[in-house]
Amino acid sequence: MIHIFAIFKNEVSKSGFSIPLPTLEEQKRIAEFLDCTVSKLEILRDEAKVAISLLNEHRSALISAAVTGKIDVRGYAQKEAA
Repeated sequence: MIHIFAIFKNEVSKSGFSIPLPTLEEQKRIAEFLDCTVSKLEILRDEAKVAISLLNEHRSALISAAVTGKIDVRGYAQKEAA
């Protein structure tokens, strides 16, 4: 991952606007925090993808079993209607 740090003073002035900047050390801490947070989110995303895949497989197997008569869903349908 590429990090770009402002190596000049703690503020940038352009066109009469003054923009405060964190120190280089604080920018590095912010970048490390964001890297860690993004890594955690990527792990969660990957785990969610795996869970979705497994649930889709389970759904397909359940539908197949119901259609082929391997499981009896008639009683379930009556319970749902009540």
